[in-house]
Amino acid sequence: MSYDQPPPPPPPGYGAAPQPPYGGQPAGTSQKAIWSLVTGILSLFCCGLVLGIVAILLMSQPDLGQTIIFAGTWFVLVMVAGLSMRIMAGLAGTGLAGLVLAYFFYPVAQQRINIWLFAEGDSFQVDKAHATLTAGGLIGTGPGAGLAKFQLPEAHTDYIFSVIGEEFGIIACIAIAVLYLAIIVRVLVRLLDEEDSFLILAVAGLIAQFGGQATINMAVNTRLFPSKGMTLPFISYGGSSFIALSIGMGLLLSLTRRNPYAARVSMTRNWNRK
Repeated sequence: MSYDQPPPPPPPGYGAAPQPPYGGQPAGTSQKAIWSLVTGILSLFCCGLVLGIVAILLMSQPDLGQTIIFAGTWFVLVMVAGLSMRIMAGLAGTGLAGLVLAYFFYPVAQQRINIWLFAEGDSFQVDKAHATLTAGGLIGTGPGAGLAKFQLPEAHTDYIFSVIGEEFGIIACIAIAVLYLAIIVRVLVRLLDEEDSFLILAVAGLIAQFGGQATINMAVNTRLFPSKGMTLPFISYGGSSFIALSIGMGLLLSLTRRNPYAARVSMTRNWNRK
């Protein structure tokens, strides 16, 4: 063999990575995928089981409003956690089926829905709330000058939004709704820059509970939702409700606060090291 000739080429397949048999994936990869799927299903099942237990306990009070708030907050959390749209659609269908079952087997839900949709039963509160809300027109009758509020039950708690509409007008009601929306949007915008999963889930759950309670209260006063007996955050009278909302808002502020000098301090330290 002459030294001037190039060496013979390597045999076919030399140096290539070993391929799994039958063109499939490696055994370890498939086992990890199966294990991840099983753990995901078990986690979702356990979370759903806890949701069902808490919902049953709340409905036994009976407290339909807090049941809806809790279930809605849970739905927001699993959505933010990154479940697929198919699973989310299945959960939404399960929730609708639960509402249908509650209508047929839960007397409180059946009574509230019948009053709201079919005007059957005692609709005194709902009718008076709507009459009080629209009595002030656009600018209202003035602070303390409303008269319809004296015929409205629970005017200082559940139906304070209607009293505001009578004395300060529909414009003030729109301003309050915009204020709640601004708080929610501000928190969500702040979350766009976060990377901590726990912080994102905690803040999303707190703001979902806050926004859901405000939305349901305003919807009940405007006859867009069945009566739920729920206070308007930081406006309705109530000791325990105000304390709970204050704790939730304090946690929300603590989780979303930032130190404006943190980046400047870190840059200064790096510069001093140089």
